[in-house]
Amino acid sequence: MNRRAKIVCTLGPATSTAPALAELIDAGMNVARLNFSHGTHAEHSAVHDMVRQISAERARPVGVLADLQGPKIRLGWFAAGPVFWATGEHIVITTAECPGDHDRVSTTYEGLAADVRSGDRLLVDDGKVDLRVIEVDGDDITCEVLQGGRRVGRVDVADEPALQTLLPVRRRMTRTIDLVSFYQAGRMNAV
Repeated sequence: MNRRAKIVCTLGPATSTAPALAELIDAGMNVARLNFSHGTHAEHSAVHDMVRQISAERARPVGVLADLQGPKIRLGWFAAGPVFWATGEHIVITTAECPGDHDRVSTTYEGLAADVRSGDRLLVDDGKVDLRVIEVDGDDITCEVLQGGRRVGRVDVADEPALQTLLPVRRRMTRTIDLVSFYQAGRMNAV
């Protein structure tokens, strides 16, 4: 069969064993995608080596793609399950550890309170919920809900101008240099 499409498979815990990789390669996988937002270099190296070994044994070339999505700012968990934030309500996002509830939830980014100002907008879950910062008091960021919706824990939070401005430059650069070094060592075909 002569096909023009390529099959890209995202590998994770369920597909990172030799038998699972062999099945994927036999089924026609052309590119193995490794998500560098999760896992360690050692884990990615082991999967890379298995892909290379199995593809060589089967004489089927398989590329390896490194997905370098940057770190994300996320909300913490809501202790009692999903909540609904109605337009006009006031809620608090805090950098302090806390069991989340309707009125207050934590964030994974410890520097968020230092990086936002009154009037800034925060977009939650890819913009499905829109918040405006009313005030920052210590670890707590009080927000007005401009566009409400149902919330579950661990969704993304982005500052309207750009998420990357909230992340410390050193952390971004260290991670980028580390991943580029991994790529340059001949481990990946594409980034």
